Amino acid sequence: MKLDAEQLSDLTNRIAQEVFNANLDGSLFLLLRRMGMDYLLDEVNGVDTGNPMGDILVIGALAAPQPQLLGIAKDMGYRKQRFRFLDYEEAKTYDYRNLQYSRSVCLVLVGPTPHKTMGTGDSRSLVSELENHPDMYPRTERLSATNGELKVSKNNFRAAIAGLTRSGAICPDICDAVTMEAIR
Repeated sequence: MKLDAEQLSDLTNRIAQEVFNANLDGSLFLLLRRMGMDYLLDEVNGVDTGNPMGDILVIGALAAPQPQLLGIAKDMGYRKQRFRFLDYEEAKTYDYRNLQYSRSVCLVLVGPTPHKTMGTGDSRSLVSELENHPDMYPRTERLSATNGELKVSKNNFRAAIAGLTRSGAICPDICDAVTMEAIR
């Protein structure tokens, strides 16, 4: 089947509009990934846009069991292998310099952590080191309770993953209508 000139023009206009809309609403990575062209985002203006398919590191004491958090992630289209957890004690001795300029970790979710940790230089805390140097570290998001205290709960974990997925900062492994509805 061949398209006539008018049909071809309509098709290219529609494709251009879809790309434009995806760029505006933050879903460009998902669209380009479906088209097998997600490599283009690394070349935009010579800026490294990160790897939304990278690992997600959850640091700090958990208020919800890890298997439940992984179940939430699975329901939202993420493989459990993409998540790494450092509990409160592990957070003390992990050398955070390992995260500098990481292409394998795309997101750090921070809950309650010790103030003194390895590899955070002169910063007052781990979270301030990560947030004060966004050029060196992966995107960092605090997980907080309604009172503002750091807390990793099922609700704020789900909300963070959903919001970051909608914005295109992270991308699920499985993109289908059911997964995208769960994210909304």
